[in-house]
Amino acid sequence: EQIRVLLETPAAVVGTNFVRRPEEATPRYTAYHLSLDSDAKLAAYAFRDCSLAMPTWAMARATYDAVGGFVEDTTSPLPEDLHFFYRHLSAGGLLRKVHGPPLLVYRHHAAMTSLKLHRRDLLAVRTQWFERIVLDGLWA
Repeated sequence: EQIRVLLETPAAVVGTNFVRRPEEATPRYTAYHLSLDSDAKLAAYAFRDCSLAMPTWAMARATYDAVGGFVEDTTSPLPEDLHFFYRHLSAGGLLRKVHGPPLLVYRHHAAMTSLKLHRRDLLAVRTQWFERIVLDGLWA
């Protein structure tokens, strides 16, 4: 199903539902993502958090290349998925999600980079991109 949606909208990043393991690891995060059940919600919540969970993403190579890929910094934790997500949106990229049964098991573990990121830093990234995409009129 995810491939079918991707073939229909090749400029999109296409996500899916997921199952979190262990199940009790991040119940609010999981419920938030599972509640995003329409394209309108994906757009409306894009600046609350990455509205498509990164491990569920599928995209055409041209979409990946157009955004410049992931920027990885091995010297400090970096929300490379969030930067990619917003560069994709600022370039006019689309978001789609396959609804229905989960297609991925998303494992939570103590060594996850996201656990090393400070909430303040994530908010700064979201604010910067909100200003650029929404307030500067790029997302009209």
